[in-house]
Amino acid sequence: MNSFKDIRHPSIIITLILSITLAVLIIHRVSRVTSFSKRVTDFYAPTTHSVKDFETAVGHVVMGIKNNGFPEQVALHHFKTATKTLIDLTGTWEPAYRKHIEGMLKKAEDISLKMNNGIITDKNLLPELKQLHQEAVHHVAMHDAELKNARSGIKDSALLIRIVALSLLAAGVILSYREVRQQRLKEREQEKLSAIKAFASALDARDPYTKGHSVRVADYAVCTGKEMRLKRETLDHIYTAALMHDIGKIAVSDAVLRKEGKLNDAEWHEMKMHPISTANVLKDFDSLKEIIPWALYHHERFDGKGYPEGKSGTNIPLPAQIIAIADAFDAMTSARPYRPAMPMEKALSEIEKNRGIQWHPDVVDAFMRCIKNGNISLKEENDERI
Repeated sequence: MNSFKDIRHPSIIITLILSITLAVLIIHRVSRVTSFSKRVTDFYAPTTHSVKDFETAVGHVVMGIKNNGFPEQVALHHFKTATKTLIDLTGTWEPAYRKHIEGMLKKAEDISLKMNNGIITDKNLLPELKQLHQEAVHHVAMHDAELKNARSGIKDSALLIRIVALSLLAAGVILSYREVRQQRLKEREQEKLSAIKAFASALDARDPYTKGHSVRVADYAVCTGKEMRLKRETLDHIYTAALMHDIGKIAVSDAVLRKEGKLNDAEWHEMKMHPISTANVLKDFDSLKEIIPWALYHHERFDGKGYPEGKSGTNIPLPAQIIAIADAFDAMTSARPYRPAMPMEKALSEIEKNRGIQWHPDVVDAFMRCIKNGNISLKEENDERI
């Protein structure tokens, strides 16, 4: 299932579309190069060569008549041979394309026939030969242009294929680098998360009454966030923030942390400083800067009577309000030196009673759905904590 989700990731989809597009473009261009090459080999090159040879032959005949009154035998033979070669070549063409040259070939055949009959004097053939030569020059220019365009098409397509191939190679290198980098980041994130869990567990171990507190708060918070349809990335960050929310208690003395009676003003002030201490620890991690406000404000209240800054309502980041209710629920249902664990029903009653007072109404509703759906339950945890 996770693999399918990875495939649907926007960057993967874009990469896939680009790869398919480039592959189709290469196939199309290779097909064009093949087509151009075939036309150059089978049509443009031999046609251009034959038309040029025909134009040269006609020119030699015209020159012979102009200079001597009749052409040389070599020129006549060349003319007849070039005419026959061009007629045979164009006989393989499609009728629609052959039309443009049929007029010239008909004149060439008529003149060749007259030559065979000995009618080769300046008086009756030179005008026809001059006109035929002009047509031949025109066809040479036309077929030269066709050959040039075909070769240009091959060159352009080959260049584009090279560019696309290099683009694919570059994309492959970039994607490979990105994949390696992403894998390293995942590994680092896992190492970081493991270290955070170990740190949180070590902190919880200072007080046997709060053993497993941070992990439970993280689980409760993520469940609540899911009910509020938060993004996966946000849920991951909430989990980390919840694990770290009490890290600042490392600065609280054992005498205060484990005191069985009520805290005096000085002790309570020391305890209330732990969110700020948490923020000071987190600010040393670049990748954790986003979650600092979430951990810092997890003791703020919806009505503004919390600490450390007395924020209220939507001025408190939503993830902080989610962690707050998870933290309060676990605290109420856990045994403490100064009181036993509160029954689950009573804890839920307290949460409902303070809906819109201590906690955001939407967060309370989402948390209660987690309870109703059975995604949050105490099971035997109270016994383990005691």
